[in-house]
Amino acid sequence: MSRGKIDLNNNQQQNEQSVDMGQMTTPSMNVEESISTTKNLYGGEITNEKLRKVVHELLDTEITYCQALDQLMTLYLDPLLKCSALKDLDSRILIGSIPSVIITQNQFREDLTTIINKDDLNIEGIAKYILCITC
Repeated sequence: MSRGKIDLNNNQQQNEQSVDMGQMTTPSMNVEESISTTKNLYGGEITNEKLRKVVHELLDTEITYCQALDQLMTLYLDPLLKCSALKDLDSRILIGSIPSVIITQNQFREDLTTIINKDDLNIEGIAKYILCITC
């Protein structure tokens, strides 16, 4: 194997070890170093202001999603459960696990809000929390 191929393979392995979030960082960099020195794949810098916007967009999206789920339950599913047109079993099958999804999403939104209110650039804390709840 030629030296060029070895270097290419080493670079490829290093890039696979670092987290790919649209940016290239070295595996040994901590989050703060990578934030201050990172450029995205398109050449633009990833600034604290851009990170703040992304974090707040995530939270805003989660808030909107939780509101939509609450409306779904209030406007459609609760009346359907109270209606005698469907058998109890049919309505439970139709609704399924939506109530537990609503509870889980509201808890996620509350926890995310707490993390962001403490420090809206706590990318590592947000990432750890998301990893924790998905395992």
